[in-house]
Formats: sequence, structure tokens, C-alpha cells
Amino acid sequence: MSMVMSLLRKLLLIGLIGIFFFCGAGTLCLSSQQPGQSPRLMKVGEKISVEDFRGAAGEAVRIEPGKPTVLWFCISITMPESFESALPMLDSLAERRGDKVNVYPIFGGCSKVFIDEKIAMYHYTRPVLTTNKYLNYTYGYPAVLIFDKEGVLRYRGEIELTDRILDTLR
Repeated sequence: MSMVMSLLRKLLLIGLIGIFFFCGAGTLCLSSQQPGQSPRLMKVGEKISVEDFRGAAGEAVRIEPGKPTVLWFCISITMPESFESALPMLDSLAERRGDKVNVYPIFGGCSKVFIDEKIAMYHYTRPVLTTNKYLNYTYGYPAVLIFDKEGVLRYRGEIELTDRILDTLR
């Protein structure tokens, strides 16, 4: 029964994102896009654009090359259950892998108040990033993107496969 409920929640979320995006609201923060035009989605095999990310205080953040990077993308309508499972999972991943992997949750288009509330609620103490160009990375939320040590996108999908994907990047 819980698997059915989880699937229904994901379908509802996808529908809400579709309504949000296709009504034009999803493109307001993408100055290079025309209203109603889809932003270009990064493809597997392309290199990450580090200029897109900001830290919690608004400072530009450069993701250091030389090690794999895990980015977990979420937006304000991401289901609470996703935060509840993903943030501890990311924290554990960062602790287990140490300085061999960059691990960041990315809050797409979210206010500082929203971000602060979520990281406090789920006791997440590691750095978080934000971007207004989140639709350039994935159209489905939440989602994990994994980049190799050269910054090339190698995987986009579910967080549960993160360890397995990282093991293949050695």
C-alpha cells in the first residue's frame, strides 16, 4: 500500500511541476528563456557550469574539480518525505565518503527562509547550495545528478542508486 501511495505522490508532484512549468511560472527566473519556452536540459556527458550555484548566504560557489560530485535537486513543492529521507542520506554519504566526494543538496528557486527551515527541521549541518537555473539540470524533482571528477554529468535519477554509481566512477 505504501508503495502505491509513494507512486501516487510522485505522479501528483510531476503533474504539479508540469502545470507550474507550462503555465510560464517555471521560466520567470530564467532570463535567457522566452516565457513558455523550455530551458535547455543538461545532457549526460556534458560538463557542469559552476557559475550557476550560490551558497546559503548568496555567495558564488565553485564546485571543486578532481573528485566526483553528488547534487540532490529539490524545489519548494518537493514532498516532505523526500527531505526526510534524502537529507540524512546525503549527510551519511558525505560522512562515509569523506573528502573523496562533493555532496550538496541544491534548493532550486527556494527562499532563504524555506531553506533554513528545511535544514533545521532535518538537522542537516553540511553546506547547501541554491540556483535559479534548476530547470537546466532536471525537470523532475527531487533528483540526484552525479558528476565525475572532471565535472561531466554521468547520472540523473533516484538517490537510492548513488553509492552504486559512485563506485563505478573510481
